[in-house]
Amino acid sequence: MKRFFCFFFLLVSLSVNAQKPVNYRKAYKPIRTALKAKNGSEALKTIQKLLSDSAFSRDPKLYAYAIQAELLLCEGFNEKMYLGQKIDTAQFFQANYDMMTYILRCDSVERFSLLADRGIQPNERRESAESLRKQNAPLLLQYFPNINAAARYHYGKRQYAQARKYFAYYFSLPEHELWVGDTALSSTSTYKENLYLDFRAMYELQQYEELASRSPLLLADSALHDQVLDMLIEASNRRADTATYITLVSQALHERPNRLDYFAALANYYYAHRDYQASLALADSLLALDPFNKYYLDCRCQSLFRLGKFDESKIAAERLLQVDTLNANAYYILGFYYVDQAEKVELPRQTRSNLYKSAKQRQMELYRLARPHLEQFRALMPEENERWAPLLYKVYLNLNLGKEFEEINQFVLPTN
Repeated sequence: MKRFFCFFFLLVSLSVNAQKPVNYRKAYKPIRTALKAKNGSEALKTIQKLLSDSAFSRDPKLYAYAIQAELLLCEGFNEKMYLGQKIDTAQFFQANYDMMTYILRCDSVERFSLLADRGIQPNERRESAESLRKQNAPLLLQYFPNINAAARYHYGKRQYAQARKYFAYYFSLPEHELWVGDTALSSTSTYKENLYLDFRAMYELQQYEELASRSPLLLADSALHDQVLDMLIEASNRRADTATYITLVSQALHERPNRLDYFAALANYYYAHRDYQASLALADSLLALDPFNKYYLDCRCQSLFRLGKFDESKIAAERLLQVDTLNANAYYILGFYYVDQAEKVELPRQTRSNLYKSAKQRQMELYRLARPHLEQFRALMPEENERWAPLLYKVYLNLNLGKEFEEINQFVLPTN
């Protein structure tokens, strides 16, 4: 029974201690002492320890002290700069950032505290939200330019993650209830420049999913449009987002038909997917703007050939060679065309008839026409023996060219 009584007494004691009110004045005394001594760093050490305790982290007054401490640090940096002394620029900007953070947290905690204190007499509240907001709002406005400077400072040093941290405040602070400054900030040139710098920082950090949050406004700016679109295209390519990539490349090529890299990307995509109608349409649309562009002519020539439109591809190949005399594709298509035509010649059964002789002569002429084109293709593309060897085999065989046939035979005979 005695042991039970002792245990009960212990529980009561713990309960009483748990309900014991927090002595804010005593806890904050070291902070006030440090602030009075103009020692912001020392004050922040105590503040940061107390913030880990929920009893203090909900007190707006503690954040007010933190703001004062950060102000001391900022003023110290400003004084050194005024005297021409060197400072740690990154630390200076960090102090500004931390002060902004404490201002926002102070306002948030304060509003929550007021909601919780409803029904309590005003003189029992530790601080008035209106008074703290009035003293913090001007600070937010006064030190806001340093947030802009900090973002650009880190961006200039390619410290993109740090830059983005400050850009986040640059864009969000003017939207906060505390803001009493220019409400038209978003229309300034600095704001627009920072949008682009933040976008570029996202790109450099490979935060591709976030680019869409900035791209609409930037794409609407004619001075930035092309650069932004290029980065969006590259980002979608790196993300393997093929649908977006092709859509954006098509848009870019429509806007800038002279971008051969985008033309090549789109043409290769159509080739890879055997969409030769699309590649043909692409070539025709661009040739309407630039009729003698060898790359567009080559695309049209290949598209027609792959569609099996050999007569049209032959004409396209001849036109292409007028512009580009070393185009290997054109020589191959012409050589293939003449071999194909030669094989389609119908030879009468009567080998001694005039009809047979005429047909055979026509066939031999077609093989002769094919020969120089195929030999030129071979010279230009020696590694493409799987393409030129079978065709030259037929040409040399039918033209009865023994030496050439013997040489080409090694490329077509199966190896053991």
